Amino acid sequence: AIWVNGDKFELGPEAVGHAESLQRAWCELRSTLDIWHTSKFQSGSTPKVTRVEMAERLTVLDDTWAKFERQYISELIAIEEKARALIVNAVKFEAQLQKLSRGTAGHKEAELGLVRCVAHLN
Repeated sequence: AIWVNGDKFELGPEAVGHAESLQRAWCELRSTLDIWHTSKFQSGSTPKVTRVEMAERLTVLDDTWAKFERQYISELIAIEEKARALIVNAVKFEAQLQKLSRGTAGHKEAELGLVRCVAHLN
């Protein structure tokens, strides 16, 4: 979860799915590296992991990482837009307050709106 301005945001199912795929790709690469490392240091042993297998694992990791990162960044941008909306609204209410005379209905509404925005931020 990500908390912004007191609001909790969860990653969407697509980002979570990409994160799980990325975790699996890391595990597969680590397992392949373990096999390669073990076979490399056994005397007289031929490598049990080919260059092609290692390249495939790295390619899968790179692809899954890119998909996760693309989705994660897209969701962070959406979260940032929602968080920024609160500030934008506060600025609008402040601008209204500057234009309206104290004691008018519009002034009171703008003042309440600004107070709500600031209270939400705190």
